[in-house]
Amino acid sequence: MYLTVGNIKFRCPYCKEKHSDDDENILRRCNRNKIGFARLNCRGCGERFGVTYDYRGDAVAFKLKNAFVG
Repeated sequence: MYLTVGNIKFRCPYCKEKHSDDDENILRRCNRNKIGFARLNCRGCGERFGVTYDYRGDAVAFKLKNAFVG
């Protein structure tokens, strides 16, 4: 039997700066939000993007559409 842990590392969709969720703060924010994702500002470029977790437990970063920015 194998136990797999999800990938908690992800990249900014704009500048590809590396980020990670080592302390699981982003995971807690995703679970607490009704929309199911967290909004972050990139340390590298300053752009705002979204992060969520997929069905395998891997962190996924994506660009936000204008309707979600707020």
